[in-house]
Amino acid sequence: MKEIVSEINQLRFQLHQIAEVSGKEEKTALFIENELKKCQPSELKTKIGGEGLFARFDSGKEGKHIVFRSELDALPIQEVNTFEHRSNTEGVSHKCGHDGHMSILLGVAKYLHQNPLKTGSVSLLFQPAEESGQGAKAMLDSGIIQLLEPIDMFYSLHNIPGHSENEIHCRAGIFTPHVISLEVKLIGKESHAAEPENGINPATAISEIIQGLNQLQNLDKNTNDFKLITPVFIQMGQEWYGISAGNAVLGYTIRTWETAVMRQLQRECVQLIERIGSEHNLQLTTHFFEEFNSVVNDPLAAEQIEKAAQNVNCAFKQMTYPMNWGEDYGLFTQKYRGAMFGLGAGTAMPALHNPDYDFPDQIAESGIKMFVDLIHQNDLL
Repeated sequence: MKEIVSEINQLRFQLHQIAEVSGKEEKTALFIENELKKCQPSELKTKIGGEGLFARFDSGKEGKHIVFRSELDALPIQEVNTFEHRSNTEGVSHKCGHDGHMSILLGVAKYLHQNPLKTGSVSLLFQPAEESGQGAKAMLDSGIIQLLEPIDMFYSLHNIPGHSENEIHCRAGIFTPHVISLEVKLIGKESHAAEPENGINPATAISEIIQGLNQLQNLDKNTNDFKLITPVFIQMGQEWYGISAGNAVLGYTIRTWETAVMRQLQRECVQLIERIGSEHNLQLTTHFFEEFNSVVNDPLAAEQIEKAAQNVNCAFKQMTYPMNWGEDYGLFTQKYRGAMFGLGAGTAMPALHNPDYDFPDQIAESGIKMFVDLIHQNDLL
């Protein structure tokens, strides 16, 4: 295992250097493909839903089929780190640790090459466009993933800065929330700043929308009715001080635990915005996009993850609440039994999506061991 970990850490550095944003992971996917070929999988398919790919390791004997998933994409964030393996892609870097997640799956591939399955099969799935919320759907829509069926269990992990290194976090039920983005465009009429009564300025409507959406929230994480509505940007008018603004754009992200709550909240948001827009004689449009479905962990899969943590001597923490961030893996848990777990990245680590974040290689071995133990628990090794 030590040799595998040393090798995949070096591979992680190379993946970090060729970081690519969602939907443009050509170099990354080719790199993964070439490394997987060295492990001689029974089946290897590429270009699934974009740049997605999977490798299947088949024993040739009857048994369970389980799937492990990682992500391919990086973020449009300029890296500020100066280490040798820093990103070579201007304005793009791996600030969510997907390079580390990929290296962990490559470690599993190398382990399976050295330790062939006794029964059943294991597939390693590399998903594009996770950060944009489009990759899982694209892979499923391609019809290629369905060729892997039947799938008995479908697992994934995500590193979580702010928690002790190698600590495993999991829970049955909702692991991450349903998340969607909202864009609101308000169209009024510009006028001379000395005569705002001759135009339609959206400023007051913006203020009322912000206050109204705040009142729709329920920040109690103990309830199924949890609702978090976060303003992320506001644009209004232009830097010409003689002109009263006529147009504006508001951006929000919305989070709920459950999809049914999200759908109702979407309707309430639109009704509130349309009412305020009408009262102020504004034309408007509302657009929901970048949707991430809730990750819902199967109870048995969550139980297996807790047992795996014990077996590989990782501390285990039973989560009280779901994570707050969205995760494209949710579409897979809607279709297949499975679970995601968190892998502690260290209490002093920069947070995800921060420009100084870098995946901590010292936790990769625990990720590999967790997945290998899950293979054992499914009686494949």
